[in-house]
Amino acid sequence: MITSEDILNAGILIVDDKEANLSLLEEMLRGAGYRSITSTGDPRGVFELHRQHRYSLIILDLQMPGMDGFQVMEGLKAIETNNYLPVLVQTAQPAHKLRALKAGARDFVSKPFDLAEVLLRVHNMIEVRLLHQDAELRTKEAEAREQTLGVSLTKIGALNTEIRNFYHTLSHELKTPLTSAREFVSIVMDGLAGPVNETQCEYLGIAKESCDQMRLYINDLLDVTRLETGKMNIEFQTLPLAALVERVVEMLGPAVAAKGLSLSCECQPGLPAVPIDKQRILQVLTNLTTNAIKFTPAGGHIHLGLSKAPADPKYLLVTVRDTGRGIPADQLGVIFDRAYQVHHNAGSIESRNGLGLGLYICHELVTLHGGKILVESEIGKGSTFSILVPQQAMTRGSHVLIVDDDSAIREMFRLVLETQNFEVTTAGGGTEALQLMSQRAPDLVVLDLVMTGLDGPAILKEIRLNWGLLPVIVCTGYPDSDLMRQAMEFSPFTLLVKSCPPAKFVETVQRMCGPVHT
Repeated sequence: MITSEDILNAGILIVDDKEANLSLLEEMLRGAGYRSITSTGDPRGVFELHRQHRYSLIILDLQMPGMDGFQVMEGLKAIETNNYLPVLVQTAQPAHKLRALKAGARDFVSKPFDLAEVLLRVHNMIEVRLLHQDAELRTKEAEAREQTLGVSLTKIGALNTEIRNFYHTLSHELKTPLTSAREFVSIVMDGLAGPVNETQCEYLGIAKESCDQMRLYINDLLDVTRLETGKMNIEFQTLPLAALVERVVEMLGPAVAAKGLSLSCECQPGLPAVPIDKQRILQVLTNLTTNAIKFTPAGGHIHLGLSKAPADPKYLLVTVRDTGRGIPADQLGVIFDRAYQVHHNAGSIESRNGLGLGLYICHELVTLHGGKILVESEIGKGSTFSILVPQQAMTRGSHVLIVDDDSAIREMFRLVLETQNFEVTTAGGGTEALQLMSQRAPDLVVLDLVMTGLDGPAILKEIRLNWGLLPVIVCTGYPDSDLMRQAMEFSPFTLLVKSCPPAKFVETVQRMCGPVHT
C-alpha cells in the first residue's frame, strides 16, 4: 500500500546546470514536505548517482552544456533495463516536449516553473513509480514462492495479480499519456505549433475538457479500487474544518459565477479542530459542491454551512445545500450505491454524464472517518447533503477475529477494520482460530464457510459449545449451499455475502460490537 509518507520519503534527484533552478526546485519540494532530495549540476554524474540510489524521480533539465538531457536519458536506459525511466523533464521549448516523451521521459514541466504544476506532476510520477516497483516486487515474490513450493499460483496470487494489473494499467498506461495529450492540446491552442482559427480553437477546447474529465474518471476508478481492496489510506490530522469549507468556496467560485449561480458560506465560530484526512475531506466537499453546481440551473443558489450537529454534540455538521432540480424520493435510498446515477424524467445530458462513482466514494470516505453522510431532497426545490464528522478520534475498538483461508480477503478485512481502530487478529483455518480463541476470546468472529480442514459449520459448532452466544458474522459467497444449512443449526449469526462493500462490512461489525468509546 502506497502512503503519503512513502511518496514524501521517495528519493528525488534534480539535474540542472543553473544553480538558481536547483535552489528554486529544491526549496519548492522541501516546502511541500519532500525529504530525500539530491541536486547536481553535473549531468555526467547522474549515472553513478542513480546506480547507487535508484531514485524514484529524476527532474532533468534538457539544455545543459557538455551533455544534454537527451543524452542523459540514453545513459539511464542502460541502468533501467525494464525500460521504465523515472524522468520528469523541464524545458521552455515546446518542440522538446514531444521529443523528450519519445526518448522515454514519463512527463514534463514547463519553464518558468508553476508551483502547482510542478508539485502535481512530481506527486503523480512518484506514486506511479512506487506502484510500478511494488508490482515488480510482488511478481518476483510470487515467482519465488512458486519455485520454492513447486506449485502453480493459487487463487490468492491470481487475485493479487488482477489488483496489481489494475493499478499499473490505470496509473501507468492511461494517466501519464492522458496528461501528455492534454498538454499538447494546450500547446496547439496557444498557437505554439502554428496559427489556429476560432473554430479549431473551439474544438481543441472541447478536447482539452474531455482530457480533464477522463483524468477525473481515472482517479475515481483508482479510489474505488483502493476502497474495495482495503488499500485506501486515511491519515488523520487535527485541523479546523472551516478552513476546508472556505477553501472549496474559493476554488469553485469561478465555476459558480460562470454558470450564473450564487454561492454563500457560513461557518459557526469557535468550533474545535477535528481529526480528519485533509485531502480526502476536501475531495468529499468538492465533489458534493461540484454536483450542486452541475444540477442547479442558472439563477440558483448554493450554500455551504458548518456548525455543531444539533442532534449529537459529538459531531460537527457540514451541509451542502442547493436550489437545483432535486432527487426523486424513490432514489434517495440508493444514490450512494456504487455506479448508481440519479435518473430524472427530463433525461438531460448532464444527468447521464459520469461513472456514478462520486457519491459512492464520498460515502466510503466519510465512513472511514467514523462519520455519516445523509441526503434530503425535494423535486424542483433542491437537495441538502449533510456530513457528520466526529469531533474526537476513535480509540482502539473491539477485538475482531477474522477466519478465512483466503489471505487476500483476510488482509482486506484487517486493513478496513484497523482503519476504524478495531483490534484485529486473523486465522487461516479453523484449528488456528480455535487455538487463538482459547488464548484470548475475541468480541466478534468473522467466519468463512468453505475452508479446508475444519469448515465454517464445524468452527461455529465449537464456538457455540465453548463460547456460548459470542457474536459471529458468517461472510460467504455461497449463501444457498449445504454448508449454510449446516451452519443454521448453530445460529444466531449475521450473514454477509461476499463481496460486500467495505463500508457495509464496517457498519455491520460496528453494530454488532456496539459503540466505539472515545
